[in-house]
Amino acid sequence: SELANLQVMFVCEVALGSDPFIVKSRTNMEPPEGCSALIAPGVTRPHPAGTFVTAKGVGVPLGELTSAKSIDEAWENVTGGDTEYVVFDPSRVKIKYVLLFK
Repeated sequence: SELANLQVMFVCEVALGSDPFIVKSRTNMEPPEGCSALIAPGVTRPHPAGTFVTAKGVGVPLGELTSAKSIDEAWENVTGGDTEYVVFDPSRVKIKYVLLFK
């Protein structure tokens, strides 16, 4: 069927909290006490200079994909994949768009 070849991406507005915890390894995704979100850094990320800020003050990362190591020392030892944000409270996530790709 045509649906078998589709991929889905959710574009969400997320309240990450005051200080999301950056994990160094994807093997332990348990949050420290009091942490509402984790960031598992990837090898590339949008350059912060291209961030668009909405009228409500929400930052939308639209910058050119850049080596994460060149932007932030905290991402120095990153080894894998795409950046993942893990939010533990579903009420902090608002789906804005659902994109379908072939």
